[in-house]
Amino acid sequence: GIYTADPRLVEGARRIEHLSYEDMEELSKSGAVVMKSEAVEYARKNNIRFSLMSSFSGKGGTTVGGRRSDNGRAVLGLGYETALLVLWGDDETWATAFRSDVMPRLADLGLTPCCLHRLSPAGDRGGHLFVVFHNEGILDPGTAIQTIVTEHPSLAGHVGLCGSVTVIAQDAGSSVRAFETAIGALERERFDVLGYHLVDRKCAFYLPPESVRSALRFLHRALVEV
Repeated sequence: GIYTADPRLVEGARRIEHLSYEDMEELSKSGAVVMKSEAVEYARKNNIRFSLMSSFSGKGGTTVGGRRSDNGRAVLGLGYETALLVLWGDDETWATAFRSDVMPRLADLGLTPCCLHRLSPAGDRGGHLFVVFHNEGILDPGTAIQTIVTEHPSLAGHVGLCGSVTVIAQDAGSSVRAFETAIGALERERFDVLGYHLVDRKCAFYLPPESVRSALRFLHRALVEV
């Protein structure tokens, strides 16, 4: 079935008995790779109710379809990714060249932006650009970095790898509370949070790849196992 986090990594992960199509899609897009989000979308469009169960035991699995999920908690589950590409810069000329030259090239390589922040002081057209890319294409992020830096030497020192832990809340109101709890807990434990992105029911925290699994376990304890 589907769990509140990957049970291979999180000892306290809990099986979810029922999920709506929308909740299953949110988990799939956030790193819970039990099902492709396209398959869930197909089931939703055709109103196909299905169950995800073990092939090796008769234990109950997770039923997907119909009513909204409600597990009695503010957080539905957590997903993670360990191989994302991140770029950053703080110069207007750099940012303009990035939009016109680098982003189209990354799209050609199959890397799609999942988070883009532009932070500028009041009255300042410059600022800090922070962009994270998913890998859905022909090159893994590490190889893509070498390709991009070779083609655009000015990006050396402004491109690297990161990972993410995404918290999926039951609703938008719950996501704000979950975000506040999560970011406070990560800061107290001195995790190196490179950035974060809060939208609708999801809050994603971007971290060095080597910190992702420990942050996943830590946030699951803080948000689900309480």
